[in-house]
Amino acid sequence: MTKAELEELKKRALEAKKSQDGTTTATEDPNAKRWGLTDPWPERRAQLMRGSEGLNPSEARELDRREKAYGKGHMIARMLRATMCAELNRWSADDAPLRVLADVYKDPLAAKVWAGELERALSAEKPSEGGYLFGPTMSDDFIGLIRPVSMLLRLGVTEVPMPDGNLTVPRQEDGTSVTWAGENEDVPASDDPSFGDVKLSAKKAVAIVAISNDLLRVASVQADQIVERDARRAMAQEIDTQGLVGPGSANKPLGLLRDPGVTDLAINAAVDGDTFTKFLKALLDNDVDLNFGLTGQREDDEGLANLSRIAWLFNSSIWEDAYNLKVGDVYVFREEMDRGRLLGWPFGVTSKLANGTDQHGKTTVAFADWSEGWMGRQGSLEFDASREAAYKNSAGTVVAAYSRDQTVLRLIAKIDTRVRQLKKFVKSDNVYTA
Repeated sequence: MTKAELEELKKRALEAKKSQDGTTTATEDPNAKRWGLTDPWPERRAQLMRGSEGLNPSEARELDRREKAYGKGHMIARMLRATMCAELNRWSADDAPLRVLADVYKDPLAAKVWAGELERALSAEKPSEGGYLFGPTMSDDFIGLIRPVSMLLRLGVTEVPMPDGNLTVPRQEDGTSVTWAGENEDVPASDDPSFGDVKLSAKKAVAIVAISNDLLRVASVQADQIVERDARRAMAQEIDTQGLVGPGSANKPLGLLRDPGVTDLAINAAVDGDTFTKFLKALLDNDVDLNFGLTGQREDDEGLANLSRIAWLFNSSIWEDAYNLKVGDVYVFREEMDRGRLLGWPFGVTSKLANGTDQHGKTTVAFADWSEGWMGRQGSLEFDASREAAYKNSAGTVVAAYSRDQTVLRLIAKIDTRVRQLKKFVKSDNVYTA
């Protein structure tokens, strides 16, 4: 090895060490040269962190303008995209996404917002899988983005925090008794209500999003919107799948419709005019108040008069059968279903309740007070990125991100689901679709 070659190796080793400990300047970093950056990054980072304590009035107005124009997801999506861009360009330092925001996307406001957000998140907890944490505010904002596209959250399940990853709440299974007594008569004690426990234990919901590298290289609002849409849909799909029909294994929640304690009807027939009344009767037999005849309460979808969230849930095959059901020349449910109701109650349609492969194509129909389904969530959402990761596409085929010129984003939410009041859930797993 010549002396010149030895010096070159020493130079490369020094640059690698500086890159790892965060002391690399823009002029020393080959990626920085490619992007045309000239300011030393440690100084730029120090400026951002000094300003992360709060936005000045001008910055606050600009942030408000962006949220009104592009929605709350704009800042979240931009940070996710910056994280993927940092991975694409092999910037491995913890503050690499901030550098992309500030110096590549030329968006100092986003960098300042996220400098404060990441600092607050890390002061409360550490990411369990490496990568980065949404802070509490951004985590709540992201769940807010998921809610409109998650059937489970739209149905109105009760969301509760699990600070240490576990939560035990009492499940009252029987009511107290009431007795009558005359003057000077002993009043017998009420029977003790029967209680069980509902135990929630955090499981990791992992959503994978593959994004074209071309979308990561530009600071575009349209690119942000694509990342936001794909990220929230991916997480919503995973929450719905496991929250509704999860197997209850060590790593996956017990889906609300897989709890063995809920009322299970043996329909064993295709949809007819009496199918859905059997579900209503089952809830009534369970002493669930359906508020028949109480003006205003039954139609209240905001929960102001009635805090329950009673609704149907089925798949598109059941929707089609019910919508087209006729007696003579009269459609039984069509007019009401056009208004989003079935026997007076709202319904949701989901692909998560699949048709069986048996000759009858059996599927699940549920009628429940969904507010008695609980979803616990622990801590902040985590996210990281990889340019080498492999993932499964919608067809189940394993795809290598590198070969597709993609970068893979991984989102992690720690959740669990259980039914609190079993009597308020009725379902049948054997309604025919064929």
